[in-house]
Amino acid sequence: MRSTERGARPSPVLALLRAGIDTDARRTVTLAAAVATSGALPILIAIANGHLVGLVREGHQGVALGQAVSLTAVALAAMFLCLQLTALVINIMAEDLGRRIGDALRQKMMAAMLRPATVAPLEDRELLDRIAVARSIGTSQVEVHVAVTALANLSVTRLQALACGIVLLWFDPLLGALVTLAYFALTLALAAEYRDQQGAVYTESERVRRSGYIRDLALSGEAAKEIRVFNLADWLERQFASAWRPGVAGARLSPAMLRILAACAAVVAAHTVLFHRLTTAAADGSIGFSGFIAFTTAAAGLVSVIALTMDLVYLREGALAIPAALSVIAELNRHAPPVGGERVAAPLPPVVFENVGFRYPGSSRWALRGLDLEIRPGETLAVVGFNGAGKTTLVKLLCGLQRPTEGRITVGGRDLATLEPAAWQRHFAVVFQHFNRYPVSFAENIAFGAPRQPADREQIEESARAAGAETLAGRLAHGYDTVLSRRYPDGDDLSGGQWQRVAVARALHAVRAGAPCLVLDEPTSALDARAEARFYDEVMERSGASMTLLISHRFATVRHADRIITLDGGRITEDGSHDELMRQEGVYAQMFTLQAKRFHVD
Repeated sequence: MRSTERGARPSPVLALLRAGIDTDARRTVTLAAAVATSGALPILIAIANGHLVGLVREGHQGVALGQAVSLTAVALAAMFLCLQLTALVINIMAEDLGRRIGDALRQKMMAAMLRPATVAPLEDRELLDRIAVARSIGTSQVEVHVAVTALANLSVTRLQALACGIVLLWFDPLLGALVTLAYFALTLALAAEYRDQQGAVYTESERVRRSGYIRDLALSGEAAKEIRVFNLADWLERQFASAWRPGVAGARLSPAMLRILAACAAVVAAHTVLFHRLTTAAADGSIGFSGFIAFTTAAAGLVSVIALTMDLVYLREGALAIPAALSVIAELNRHAPPVGGERVAAPLPPVVFENVGFRYPGSSRWALRGLDLEIRPGETLAVVGFNGAGKTTLVKLLCGLQRPTEGRITVGGRDLATLEPAAWQRHFAVVFQHFNRYPVSFAENIAFGAPRQPADREQIEESARAAGAETLAGRLAHGYDTVLSRRYPDGDDLSGGQWQRVAVARALHAVRAGAPCLVLDEPTSALDARAEARFYDEVMERSGASMTLLISHRFATVRHADRIITLDGGRITEDGSHDELMRQEGVYAQMFTLQAKRFHVD
């Protein structure tokens, strides 16, 4: 299935139509009917106008002529009014439908992104590329509702030209078909060239994207300090100019103009022959005056199909992300967690890794291989090792965020794969190495550790005290109600170490809400030496967790764990207490001794 998706390049226009039907079929069909009506009205007006002129020129005096003229005039007026009203209705309906499509796609994208029980799909590089494209819906320069309006406008123009071509078929089937095809061929060539030329400026090509990045860097408050300290202002100005000018200079004539000129010649030749035939037929009486008016109006109406407007660009750019969004939604929905599954009640039984191996999608390197490990209830297990040894991968497997590539994980003898994923994951309170910094209040950042329970302020404050984060409330303008982001009025931001305390408080809040296993991945990386030294006493021993997994490069905390394992090359090479591993004089002892010398830790 995936290979098909990778090889196929679905049309953004077809994807937009499909999204419209999926979102609101009734509104989509109604809009299509309005477009069809607007497309047919001009040629009906031309035919009625020709008929009216013919009546006046060729008719005889009398009541019958007066009635015929009056009826035709009323019909013309009604059609003119209908044409104006239809144009207004199309614009209103197209914008409304477009906004509904955009909102629906964003909601479906969010639901699909949250649906998989594991993070495995979200680590697939090919899928991540499509997600990056799909995320532009609602945030790009051209939104979906603009694309729907553009599609409606272009469809009206095309239908009007097609109706003119059909009328010409009544006069001369072969010549009418040739003229119509010549016009549409010219239109396709012009439209393609116009989209490319306008797209070089309007959309962000690689060079223009680079210029945009440089511009944003210069305007960013976050980069202001380094720009001034390293005197980068002149360099940024030169880089912006060199990136922007070639990107815009690309909007010039291309070899496609030769094809356009050839199509123009074909249109002129076909049109000349057509008008010669029309005038000859009118002169010899083959067609009446009313027919002549209708056919010449239809021939002139074909010119409207050549109209080049920004709608061509709006349609392409506004609908560009929709095929990616639809494919992402479909693929992620296939990863929905299975219904049912066993549950494990607290306290947790032993968790055993049996010859577990794991490698990430698209990678030939094993992050873990041949791993045998038992995590016992009531103990604090520390995991150490060099960068890339597989420590964070071990956490993902333990929490059910990834599935082993080989081997299995058992919980009290039951295969982890048979357990209900969401229920199992609620057993864990985790501080990841790259934890989230939510732009909400200080209290809400902590309360997110137990979203299924009412936010109790006393419990939130107790979790903050346990993590050593309670002093932050006194420094913030609105205490626990301060939004932790300077993007909001009266908001504030924290240092790296302070944010780490908040993340630990969130995890401890989850433990207090019933999560029995506390997992800390580099919990002291942003803390100073004194704060790190106090971490174990203040946090680890008072966490209340029945099982704790600690990953760290900082041994002031690790040394206090009940048990320490060393990972090297995806395998466990050492297992024991701090004292036992020091006596072995292996990798752990070497790392601890080196770090102790640097930080003067006994």
